[in-house]
Amino acid sequence: MSLAAKQALMAEFLDNPDIEARVRREPQSIAEENQVDLEFVRWLSRIDPRRVHSFRRSRAVKSHRRH
Repeated sequence: MSLAAKQALMAEFLDNPDIEARVRREPQSIAEENQVDLEFVRWLSRIDPRRVHSFRRSRAVKSHRRH
């Protein structure tokens, strides 16, 4: 399991609601597909969905302000 693989999965988890849902629903499959430790995927799945949603909203607002 590489740091780069973990970082890539975390970025997808935070950016993509479909990946977030799969992490929560299918941690074993996600771990295998991304070649990361299952415990890391389980850790991601324990992040409060409200915090993830808040993060996405914040990024959208910041992105909108830049344009």
